Amino acid sequence: MDLSRRRPLAAITERLTKERLERPGSTLSSRALVDAAWAGEKLQAAAGAHRVRVAISTLRKLGLPIVTKEDGWALDPELSMLRA
Repeated sequence: MDLSRRRPLAAITERLTKERLERPGSTLSSRALVDAAWAGEKLQAAAGAHRVRVAISTLRKLGLPIVTKEDGWALDPELSMLRA
């Protein structure tokens, strides 16, 4: 999956991957993903949360196995992971 032209999606994928490798099973909040993808932008909470939901939906359509829990999102901890 080439995300070189889609920097926010790439940043979210990188942040989710880092979290999965360092703390399998833990989730990232909407705020954490906004900070990863749109660092430095001043966003209202609702606008940032909406951007994250759209980004997560897009990444799922591209095949990224993202799970939703009540406190955030994570890469599916049941799948093996290989980082290239």
